[in-house]
Amino acid sequence: MNENKKEIHIVGAGFSGLTIAYYLNKLGFKNITLFEKNERPGGIISTEKTKYGYVESAANTIIKTEYLADLLSDIGLTPQYPRKESRKRYIYKKNKLKRWPLGLKDTLVFIKGLLRLLMAKNKYKPQANQTIDHWGAKVFNSNISDYLISPGLQGIYASSGNTLSASVILKKYFTKEKDKKAKSQGIVSFKDGMGELPRTLANYLKENGVSFKYNNDRSEINKDAITIIATSLSDAKSLHKNIFNKFYNVPLKNVSTTTIFFNKDSHVVSGFGALYPRKEHIKSLGSLMNDNIFTQRAKSSASETWIIENNNDSDENI
Repeated sequence: MNENKKEIHIVGAGFSGLTIAYYLNKLGFKNITLFEKNERPGGIISTEKTKYGYVESAANTIIKTEYLADLLSDIGLTPQYPRKESRKRYIYKKNKLKRWPLGLKDTLVFIKGLLRLLMAKNKYKPQANQTIDHWGAKVFNSNISDYLISPGLQGIYASSGNTLSASVILKKYFTKEKDKKAKSQGIVSFKDGMGELPRTLANYLKENGVSFKYNNDRSEINKDAITIIATSLSDAKSLHKNIFNKFYNVPLKNVSTTTIFFNKDSHVVSGFGALYPRKEHIKSLGSLMNDNIFTQRAKSSASETWIIENNNDSDENI
């Protein structure tokens, strides 16, 4: 039997499921069906248009690489680039938003640590089970780790440095082989928000013979088909308990986003957003200044999105 004629079932039509379908389709596989429990593609990625402006349900941007540029060109979607106002980024320290949170002494220690990394990279390679906090304190010092390295990475991965794996996140900086096509070319979004990406990609796949089954309980999945699970870990556990049994003790992070609209005059500063070190006791990982990042995000007002590590807090507490 020709491999390309095999039936492929992909569980989950979020961004992972959609891109898997896209690349398999490009390789010549035609008999592909995506099973989605919701009524639309995209998973947690969606954009709601309110009377005040756009509200993103999850990611506000995506990192542009050569891979993404090729995909966008293929599906006919034009990226939207950030405004120049978004170049400024802040870290909250002692009731102030600072472009650079370190004093002179720690700045010199930081520069010295960078030089050590350049001259003896393997010596400072992250060890297994080492957190970002521990690695940063070892290579630099705890203050630099707390106010620069950990906040910077929590802004990318939406999790605190005391839970992020240094060996996983920093691996690419300590390996010789680098995929040039995966190199970051900055961030982008789209005219109608991030929700435009999965919607356009799904339409492209339909035009190229890929099938979608929405509001589906997955009972129609053919046991003889090649099945690819592209869901969240919690959803995957409920689908195949035996296969995913070893992941039952993996802690899952709950992150909420809250978008607010307010008078433009209330903006204290202009920029991309702010990050909040844990030592400052702000119950937020970071906040985004949406109207400064992209055009058409707020109608005659300002807009911010706050990312909250909620630890099962109720909506009322948040």
